[in-house]
Amino acid sequence: MQLEGRPLQGKTHKDVATNSIKKTDLHCEIEIDNLEGLLRPGMFARAQINISGAEDRVVIPRHAIQELDSTGQGVVFVVKDGIAMKRRILAGKIESHGVEVLKGLSAGELIILADLDQLKDLDEVAVETVKK
Repeated sequence: MQLEGRPLQGKTHKDVATNSIKKTDLHCEIEIDNLEGLLRPGMFARAQINISGAEDRVVIPRHAIQELDSTGQGVVFVVKDGIAMKRRILAGKIESHGVEVLKGLSAGELIILADLDQLKDLDEVAVETVKK
């Protein structure tokens, strides 16, 4: 952000949850030092928010993870050649739209989201596409 040609830096003051990770507009509060008194109540701004590494993250729904413990260890079922395979993962940040997977799952792998309580390792499964 800039004000009168001066760059301003700040930190988000409140977490913002959105319904879609593809949204480009969001509202949030940013804490900025105002030692010179340039900022006034009611002012608004356009800002560019740089999130390093966000494009490299794997995020899955929380309900896809079984046996998630306090250390972030958990289990998901991955589908490979019509077979459900139990896979240990390491979870990172737990956010409103899902859970970040730090280890154990790659982008593009199919995971099972339904009937997890009935599923066992190496069960045969059929993949269905769910329309939104």
